[in-house]
Amino acid sequence: MSYEYQLVVEFKEKQKDVLYEGPSWYTAKIVDQISIAKHRIVIRFMRAAKIDPQAYLFTKSSPVRIQLYRAACFYLAVTGALPGVKKVCLKSAQGDMELDKERLTQHWANCRIDLTMPAGVAARCFRQHGKTCYVAITYFLKAQLDSFPHDCFRAAWSGVNAIYSHLVSPEVQDEHVKLDALRNRIENSLMADSTTFVGSLPDSFWHDVNWGLFVKAGMSRRKNRIDHILDQNGYKEALIYDKLVEAFCRERKKDCPDIVAHLQKEHARRMQGRKRDPKAEMVFFVTEYCYMLRNRSFHAVRPYPIFDLFDESGNSTEALLTKLLLYVIRDLLAETI
Repeated sequence: MSYEYQLVVEFKEKQKDVLYEGPSWYTAKIVDQISIAKHRIVIRFMRAAKIDPQAYLFTKSSPVRIQLYRAACFYLAVTGALPGVKKVCLKSAQGDMELDKERLTQHWANCRIDLTMPAGVAARCFRQHGKTCYVAITYFLKAQLDSFPHDCFRAAWSGVNAIYSHLVSPEVQDEHVKLDALRNRIENSLMADSTTFVGSLPDSFWHDVNWGLFVKAGMSRRKNRIDHILDQNGYKEALIYDKLVEAFCRERKKDCPDIVAHLQKEHARRMQGRKRDPKAEMVFFVTEYCYMLRNRSFHAVRPYPIFDLFDESGNSTEALLTKLLLYVIRDLLAETI
C-alpha cells in the first residue's frame, strides 16, 4: 500500500504559464512529479507509509523539501524573480494542511536576477543524472543574488567548476586535467553567448586586466616557460597575445633583454594587422585568468576585500568576468550537460 500527497506552493501571481511539468529524480528509487507554473508549484509524491508533515518536511534531508527548493531554483533561473508566496499546503486523502510558509520559504523574498536561462536548459536539473546541472544553477543564482562582488565571482567560478569536474571521470583529481577537458569542450562547442560577450567587452576592460599578475603567476608556476605563457594555448591570433607580450616585456626587461627586444619588435609588427579571436580570448579568461584569480582567493594570497571601494556600475573587471562566467555556465549547460 502507498500514500499519495501533494505539496502546493501558491504564489501571488495571476499568470498561469506552465514552465515545467514532469518527473524530478531525487534518487533512483524516489522520483516525484512536479508541475511548475508561474502561479504555483505542485509536487506530487507517493510514499510507502503515512508521513508526519512536521517531521517529514522539516528534517535536514527531507526529499520533498529538497525537491521544492530545486523547483524554486528552476523558477528563479527561468523567470528572473520569485513572486510572493500566498500559502503552502500539504494535500492528502486525509485532507489539506496549511504549513508554515515563513519557515519553508524564508529566503525567497526579494530574489531577483538579470541573466536567466531557457526553461529547457534549466529543466535538466530534474533528470536522473541532473545533480551537476542543479549544482551549477545554484551557483549561477548565488553569483547574481550576493551583494558582495568578490563573492559573486567566487560563486560564478564554482558553477563553472561543477561543470568541468563532470567532464572527467570521478577518479580524476588533477585540476589541470579538468581544465584541459573544459578547454577542449569549449573549443568544440558553439558557446555563442559567451563568445559574443567577450567580443563586446569595452576597451577599458582590456586596460584594467592585471596582465602583469598573470605573467608573474605563470612564470612561477611554469618555471619561466616563455613559450607556454605566450603561445602554448593557441592565443597567437588573439588580442590576448599582444597584452601578454607587453606584460612579459615589462616583467623580464632586465633579466633577458635580447628576448624582450625580439618580442617587442615582433609585437610592433603584429600590432599593424592585429586580429581578434573572441573564442580564444574567452577560453583564456575562463581556463587561465579566472582560474588564477580563483587560486589567489582560495589560497588566501591576498587580504579579502571586505572594505574595498566597489564599482557599482557593473563594469569593473571583476564584475565583467563574473558575467562572462555566468554566460559560460549557461552555454555549457545548454550544450554539454
